[in-house]
Amino acid sequence: METDISDIEEAIVKAYTSLESPNFSFVMRNIDSKPYEKLVEKLSRNYILSEDTDPNYDVSFIFNVERGNQSWLLKLSMVGLFACLIRYSKTERPTAILSDATKDLTDEEIELKSELSRFGFRLMTRSEMERPIRLQMFLVDIDNTRIYHALFCDAYYFPWD
Repeated sequence: METDISDIEEAIVKAYTSLESPNFSFVMRNIDSKPYEKLVEKLSRNYILSEDTDPNYDVSFIFNVERGNQSWLLKLSMVGLFACLIRYSKTERPTAILSDATKDLTDEEIELKSELSRFGFRLMTRSEMERPIRLQMFLVDIDNTRIYHALFCDAYYFPWD
């Protein structure tokens, strides 16, 4: 059974104002206002965070997160309180998309997930992010646009592939 994503679609339409002729001005507004600064400060106390946001492609704040020998890719959407958290291996390959359904979380991942939840973020699942949405992006054509592109990054690839 597929999860209901109507709330995600509503947030996308609200942020872009139109699916056919989207307005990307929310990206610079978010970069200037730093809406997730308190969360980033909190996470920085226990993890090494390095920001990798590119306003030319990203519609999310992107962080490489490290602690000990573990690393993750964290994307915090500028569209709304949606997050993508990906576990990386020592060889820098994605090994899991972490969500509420993930069973084998480490203590650090439970802590990350808890902090994201405390700040109101919804951790997106792979199946949610791979759902199509007919949003006209700059790079990804409308027939291939997925929820992931609308929430996190206008790129031809998925970070888990």
